[in-house]
Amino acid sequence: MGFPLSVYRRLPRGLPLSLGFSRYGLLFDGVGGYVDTLLDPSTELGQEITVSAWVYPTAQNNHRGIWGAHGITGTKGIHLQYSGGWAFGFGDGTDWHSVNIGDLTLNSWVHLVVVFKGGSGGYIKVYKNLVEVGSVAVTTNIVHEAAFWVGRAYNAADRYFSGIIDEVCVYNRILSAAEMRHNMVDYHNPVRDELVMWLPFEEGSGLTAYDGSGQGNDGSLLPAAGPPAWRRNAMWELRAGAGL
Repeated sequence: MGFPLSVYRRLPRGLPLSLGFSRYGLLFDGVGGYVDTLLDPSTELGQEITVSAWVYPTAQNNHRGIWGAHGITGTKGIHLQYSGGWAFGFGDGTDWHSVNIGDLTLNSWVHLVVVFKGGSGGYIKVYKNLVEVGSVAVTTNIVHEAAFWVGRAYNAADRYFSGIIDEVCVYNRILSAAEMRHNMVDYHNPVRDELVMWLPFEEGSGLTAYDGSGQGNDGSLLPAAGPPAWRRNAMWELRAGAGL
Protein backbone atom coordinates (compact mmCIF):
# COMPACT_ATOMS: atom_id res chain seq x y z
CA MET A 1 0.00 0.00 0.00
CA GLY A 2 1.46 3.39 -0.97
CA PHE A 3 1.38 6.59 1.03
CA PRO A 4 -1.35 9.16 0.18
CA LEU A 5 -0.31 11.96 -2.16
CA SER A 6 -0.54 14.46 0.71
CA VAL A 7 2.08 12.48 2.65
CA TYR A 8 4.46 12.29 -0.35
CA ARG A 9 4.25 16.05 -0.73
CA ARG A 10 5.57 16.50 2.83
CA LEU A 11 8.54 14.18 2.40
CA PRO A 12 11.97 15.87 2.34
CA ARG A 13 13.57 16.35 -1.06
CA GLY A 14 16.97 14.92 -1.95
CA LEU A 15 16.25 11.35 -0.87
CA PRO A 16 17.86 8.46 -2.81
CA LEU A 17 16.50 7.46 -6.20
CA SER A 18 15.29 4.20 -4.71
CA LEU A 19 12.81 6.15 -2.60
CA GLY A 20 11.24 7.71 -5.62
CA PHE A 21 13.13 10.77 -6.91
CA SER A 22 14.58 11.53 -10.29
CA ARG A 23 15.32 14.67 -12.25
CA TYR A 24 13.81 14.89 -15.70
CA GLY A 25 11.28 13.68 -18.23
CA LEU A 26 10.20 15.02 -21.61
CA LEU A 27 7.24 17.35 -22.10
CA PHE A 28 5.55 16.92 -25.50
CA ASP A 29 3.47 19.78 -26.91
CA GLY A 30 1.06 17.72 -29.02
CA VAL A 31 1.94 19.79 -32.09
CA GLY A 32 5.13 18.40 -33.61
CA GLY A 33 7.73 17.45 -31.00
CA TYR A 34 8.86 13.83 -30.73
CA VAL A 35 11.90 11.58 -30.22
CA ASP A 36 13.29 9.71 -33.23
CA THR A 37 15.25 6.74 -31.86
CA LEU A 38 17.85 4.49 -33.47
CA LEU A 39 15.89 1.38 -32.50
CA ASP A 40 15.07 -0.64 -35.63
CA PRO A 41 12.21 -3.02 -34.81
CA SER A 42 12.64 -4.81 -38.14
CA THR A 43 16.02 -6.16 -36.99
CA GLU A 44 15.93 -5.84 -33.19
CA LEU A 45 12.43 -7.00 -32.24
CA GLY A 46 10.76 -10.33 -32.79
CA GLN A 47 7.29 -11.68 -32.01
CA GLU A 48 7.50 -11.44 -28.21
CA ILE A 49 7.91 -7.88 -26.95
CA THR A 50 7.28 -5.72 -23.90
CA VAL A 51 7.16 -1.92 -23.93
CA SER A 52 6.70 0.16 -20.78
CA ALA A 53 6.64 3.86 -19.93
CA TRP A 54 5.50 6.36 -17.35
CA VAL A 55 2.93 8.67 -18.94
CA TYR A 56 1.26 11.95 -17.89
CA PRO A 57 -1.34 12.84 -20.56
CA THR A 58 -2.65 16.39 -20.78
CA ALA A 59 -4.98 15.71 -23.74
CA GLN A 60 -6.45 12.64 -25.39
CA ASN A 61 -7.65 13.31 -28.90
CA ASN A 62 -7.68 10.92 -31.81
CA HIS A 63 -4.29 9.77 -33.07
CA ARG A 64 -2.10 11.23 -30.32
CA GLY A 65 0.69 8.69 -29.94
CA ILE A 66 2.69 7.70 -26.86
CA TRP A 67 5.07 5.64 -28.98
CA GLY A 68 5.02 4.08 -32.38
CA ALA A 69 6.82 2.15 -35.10
CA HIS A 70 4.16 2.40 -37.76
CA GLY A 71 4.63 3.61 -41.31
CA ILE A 72 2.16 5.28 -43.60
CA THR A 73 1.12 1.96 -45.19
CA GLY A 74 -1.38 1.21 -42.42
CA THR A 75 -0.96 -2.58 -42.01
CA LYS A 76 2.59 -2.84 -40.68
CA GLY A 77 4.31 -1.96 -37.42
CA ILE A 78 3.13 -1.23 -33.89
CA HIS A 79 1.91 1.77 -31.94
CA LEU A 80 0.20 2.97 -28.76
CA GLN A 81 -2.10 5.87 -29.60
CA TYR A 82 -5.49 7.41 -28.84
CA SER A 83 -8.32 6.19 -31.05
CA GLY A 84 -11.57 6.62 -29.15
CA GLY A 85 -9.53 5.46 -26.15
CA TRP A 86 -5.86 4.51 -25.76
CA ALA A 87 -5.11 1.50 -27.93
CA PHE A 88 -2.16 -0.70 -28.74
CA GLY A 89 -2.23 -2.01 -32.27
CA PHE A 90 -0.09 -3.99 -34.68
CA GLY A 91 -0.09 -4.73 -38.38
CA ASP A 92 0.52 -8.21 -39.79
CA GLY A 93 0.98 -6.98 -43.35
CA THR A 94 -2.65 -7.58 -44.27
CA ASP A 95 -4.78 -6.37 -41.35
CA TRP A 96 -4.51 -4.12 -38.31
CA HIS A 97 -5.32 -5.58 -34.86
CA SER A 98 -5.71 -3.68 -31.59
CA VAL A 99 -6.94 -3.63 -28.01
CA ASN A 100 -8.45 -0.44 -26.56
CA ILE A 101 -8.22 0.36 -22.83
CA GLY A 102 -10.34 3.53 -22.87
CA ASP A 103 -9.39 6.93 -21.52
CA LEU A 104 -6.67 7.70 -18.99
CA THR A 105 -6.98 10.29 -16.22
CA LEU A 106 -5.65 13.57 -17.55
CA ASN A 107 -2.91 15.43 -15.65
CA SER A 108 -2.03 12.32 -13.66
CA TRP A 109 0.85 9.85 -13.85
CA VAL A 110 0.26 6.25 -14.88
CA HIS A 111 2.63 3.36 -15.64
CA LEU A 112 1.67 1.55 -18.86
CA VAL A 113 2.99 -1.81 -20.05
CA VAL A 114 2.16 -3.45 -23.38
CA VAL A 115 2.93 -7.14 -23.87
CA PHE A 116 2.68 -8.87 -27.24
CA LYS A 117 3.07 -12.53 -28.21
CA GLY A 118 2.54 -13.36 -31.88
CA GLY A 119 1.57 -16.52 -33.71
CA SER A 120 -0.48 -19.48 -32.55
CA GLY A 121 -1.69 -18.93 -28.99
CA GLY A 122 -0.65 -15.31 -29.18
CA TYR A 123 -2.11 -12.36 -27.31
CA ILE A 124 -1.94 -8.67 -26.56
CA LYS A 125 -2.11 -7.56 -22.94
CA VAL A 126 -2.05 -4.02 -21.58
CA TYR A 127 -1.35 -3.16 -17.93
CA LYS A 128 -2.07 0.07 -16.10
CA ASN A 129 -0.18 0.35 -12.80
CA LEU A 130 0.35 -3.45 -12.98
CA VAL A 131 -3.37 -4.17 -13.38
CA GLU A 132 -4.38 -5.85 -16.64
CA VAL A 133 -6.89 -3.53 -18.31
CA GLY A 134 -7.11 -4.99 -21.80
CA SER A 135 -6.36 -8.23 -23.64
CA VAL A 136 -7.14 -9.93 -26.91
CA ALA A 137 -6.08 -13.19 -28.55
CA VAL A 138 -4.07 -13.00 -31.78
CA THR A 139 -2.84 -15.62 -34.23
CA THR A 140 -0.65 -13.60 -36.62
CA ASN A 141 2.73 -11.89 -36.38
CA ILE A 142 3.89 -8.30 -36.52
CA VAL A 143 5.42 -7.13 -39.75
CA HIS A 144 7.85 -4.67 -38.19
CA GLU A 145 8.74 -1.24 -39.53
CA ALA A 146 12.25 0.20 -39.34
CA ALA A 147 11.70 3.24 -37.10
CA PHE A 148 10.62 3.72 -33.48
CA TRP A 149 9.41 7.05 -32.10
CA VAL A 150 8.44 8.31 -28.65
CA GLY A 151 5.72 10.95 -28.50
CA ARG A 152 4.47 10.05 -31.97
CA ALA A 153 2.23 7.24 -33.22
CA TYR A 154 3.23 6.91 -36.84
CA ASN A 155 4.53 8.62 -39.94
CA ALA A 156 1.71 11.09 -40.57
CA ALA A 157 0.68 14.55 -39.41
CA ASP A 158 -1.19 15.20 -36.14
CA ARG A 159 -0.02 12.03 -34.41
CA TYR A 160 1.85 13.70 -31.55
CA PHE A 161 1.50 13.15 -27.81
CA SER A 162 0.46 15.93 -25.43
CA GLY A 163 1.92 15.55 -21.95
CA ILE A 164 5.00 14.05 -20.26
CA ILE A 165 6.70 10.71 -20.92
CA ASP A 166 9.46 9.16 -18.82
CA GLU A 167 11.43 5.92 -18.44
CA VAL A 168 10.68 4.17 -21.74
CA CYS A 169 11.81 0.52 -21.87
CA VAL A 170 11.59 -1.84 -24.85
CA TYR A 171 12.28 -5.59 -24.53
CA ASN A 172 12.63 -8.34 -27.09
CA ARG A 173 10.74 -10.76 -24.83
CA ILE A 174 7.78 -10.94 -22.45
CA LEU A 175 8.41 -9.75 -18.91
CA SER A 176 6.99 -11.59 -15.94
CA ALA A 177 4.66 -9.89 -13.47
CA ALA A 178 7.53 -9.66 -10.98
CA GLU A 179 9.77 -8.01 -13.58
CA MET A 180 7.06 -5.51 -14.50
CA ARG A 181 6.69 -4.57 -10.85
CA HIS A 182 10.47 -4.26 -10.45
CA ASN A 183 10.62 -1.85 -13.38
CA MET A 184 7.76 0.25 -12.05
CA VAL A 185 9.23 0.50 -8.54
CA ASP A 186 12.97 0.57 -9.42
CA TYR A 187 12.56 2.58 -12.62
CA HIS A 188 16.16 3.82 -12.37
CA ASN A 189 17.46 0.22 -12.57
CA PRO A 190 15.27 -1.78 -14.99
CA VAL A 191 15.66 -5.48 -15.73
CA ARG A 192 18.47 -5.80 -18.31
CA ASP A 193 17.78 -9.20 -19.90
CA GLU A 194 16.95 -8.55 -23.58
CA LEU A 195 16.44 -4.84 -22.93
CA VAL A 196 16.98 -3.30 -26.37
CA MET A 197 16.25 0.33 -25.47
CA TRP A 198 15.93 2.28 -22.22
CA LEU A 199 15.38 6.01 -22.40
CA PRO A 200 15.44 7.39 -18.84
CA PHE A 201 15.35 10.99 -20.15
CA GLU A 202 17.81 12.17 -17.51
CA GLU A 203 19.90 14.52 -19.66
CA GLY A 204 18.02 17.71 -18.79
CA SER A 205 19.28 19.64 -21.80
CA GLY A 206 20.30 19.20 -25.42
CA LEU A 207 18.75 17.39 -28.36
CA THR A 208 19.83 13.79 -27.59
CA ALA A 209 18.21 11.25 -25.26
CA TYR A 210 20.76 8.55 -24.53
CA ASP A 211 19.94 4.86 -24.45
CA GLY A 212 20.84 3.26 -21.12
CA SER A 213 20.46 -0.32 -22.37
CA GLY A 214 23.94 -0.49 -23.88
CA GLN A 215 22.48 -1.12 -27.35
CA GLY A 216 23.18 2.38 -28.66
CA ASN A 217 19.55 3.20 -29.53
CA ASP A 218 19.79 6.88 -28.66
CA GLY A 219 17.00 9.28 -29.56
CA SER A 220 17.08 12.65 -31.33
CA LEU A 221 14.67 15.33 -30.11
CA LEU A 222 12.85 16.74 -33.13
CA PRO A 223 12.26 19.13 -34.73
CA ALA A 224 15.35 21.11 -33.77
CA ALA A 225 13.32 24.35 -33.87
CA GLY A 226 10.66 23.06 -31.46
CA PRO A 227 11.62 19.78 -29.77
CA PRO A 228 10.09 18.25 -26.64
CA ALA A 229 11.08 20.21 -23.53
CA TRP A 230 13.09 18.83 -20.63
CA ARG A 231 10.89 18.93 -17.55
CA ARG A 232 11.82 18.27 -13.94
CA ASN A 233 9.75 15.46 -12.42
CA ALA A 234 9.18 14.86 -8.74
CA MET A 235 9.24 11.09 -8.93
CA TRP A 236 7.25 10.76 -5.72
CA GLU A 237 4.33 12.00 -7.83
CA LEU A 238 4.76 9.06 -10.22
CA ARG A 239 4.86 6.58 -7.36
CA ALA A 240 1.90 8.18 -5.59
CA GLY A 241 -0.09 8.17 -8.84
CA ALA A 242 0.57 4.43 -9.14
CA GLY A 243 -0.34 3.78 -5.49
CA LEU A 244 3.20 2.79 -4.45
